[in-house]
Amino acid sequence: MIKKIKYISILSIIGAVFVVGIALFFSNKITASSGDNIRGWIWSENVGWIGLNSVNCDSDGNHITDTGNYPQCPTGTPIVDYGVSVLQPAGSFSGYGWSENVGWVNFAPAGPYPSAPNYSACLDWPVSISASEPCNGSGNYAVSGWARVVSPVGQSATATGGWDGWIKLSGSNYGVSLNSLTGVFSGWAWGGDDSSEEAVLGWSKINGAGPGGGYSSYIPPVSYPVTATGLWAEQGNYCNPIGGSMYYPPWTLHWTFDGGGMNTQDKYQIAIDNNSATCSSPEITSDIVSSVGTPGPNYSLYVDPLNPSIHGSLSFNSNYYWCIKVWGSSGSVSEWINSSNYFSTASHRWPNASFVANPISVLPDRDVVFTNNTTCWNTAGSPVACSSYLWNFGDSATSSVTNPIHSYSTKGVYVVQLNATDGLGSCPASSNITVRPPLPSWEEVPPTF
Repeated sequence: MIKKIKYISILSIIGAVFVVGIALFFSNKITASSGDNIRGWIWSENVGWIGLNSVNCDSDGNHITDTGNYPQCPTGTPIVDYGVSVLQPAGSFSGYGWSENVGWVNFAPAGPYPSAPNYSACLDWPVSISASEPCNGSGNYAVSGWARVVSPVGQSATATGGWDGWIKLSGSNYGVSLNSLTGVFSGWAWGGDDSSEEAVLGWSKINGAGPGGGYSSYIPPVSYPVTATGLWAEQGNYCNPIGGSMYYPPWTLHWTFDGGGMNTQDKYQIAIDNNSATCSSPEITSDIVSSVGTPGPNYSLYVDPLNPSIHGSLSFNSNYYWCIKVWGSSGSVSEWINSSNYFSTASHRWPNASFVANPISVLPDRDVVFTNNTTCWNTAGSPVACSSYLWNFGDSATSSVTNPIHSYSTKGVYVVQLNATDGLGSCPASSNITVRPPLPSWEEVPPTF
């Protein structure tokens, strides 16, 4: 005889439920605790509410139910710790849920499993969070594997139940997934063993509006892992002096903050390493920098061994890896995330183009003397002659001599630019020359009578 399959709607697990009277049956047999990071409930037409964490109705953690989290919770009922977690960065689930009708639901049951996949419940984090969890490859933020109802009411959480209590979290045309922005689970699970069609739970819907008007099971923002993606380095312009011998920005580091549960980036920290992609022995480790509300900030570094930046300095003619750690607005913090690819600094400083014009205000057809004060460098950091110069006097005239002399035939303001070139590139300097109109001429004429 084919048994009729019942359907279960897990309508917004955030609604009110009871986790009432559990302490009457169990006092110290629960292996999960209220510190676990999944909240909410599952609703089943077959077995009723399944609580996923004791803190759903125990906001102050004193083991007495209250309405601090949800107004529909009962008050004054003794309760013991239990809960379900998704481990970071492994992605595997752990812990127990509780139903007053069927008892404990184990989210990390041991095999053998009724069918593939051959592992317990697992969340497939992106590679930027974990590259080697059991369900890796099932799809980013997809949930797969098995949970199991393990004990009738009155038995311990380690009991096996005595019936087919398997819950499959993904199949050919159904599955559970996590919204990476909100931290809310959604989708369908099947509560049966898929072979004899026996079903303790039947179909389970993991989203929708529940009694509290909220969502289904979810990971609170403080427990949601944050990460950074799209790490890359951009070479800047070495020709712009900002004081002393330092030039900016030789490199700008870019990344995108990725934080679910409505997290925004709160802080970040940078490490730079010349020999390890994991930044195990960094030459530079920045301070922890506040970046409240900034989704994708940039961080500029300075390359100048003669004038180190506040966090240290990079060397010329070197390869560097860089890593980042990010904090979410809810307090979540990532591990060190590496960029994989290195960036290469220039072999030496670029030219520091500079000149003086005398005079800077002159009459037409009078000489202006240009004194070239440009400095070029070699790989040892010593000043050397530049390879070439190109002057543009602003009146279509040019010169390639080191210290030219030039005159202007008509009044006006002329922008003079010098481009100094070495083996790396060319850097400019500029100044204005003002050519005044000629003085009026005069002649003494004797009076006439």
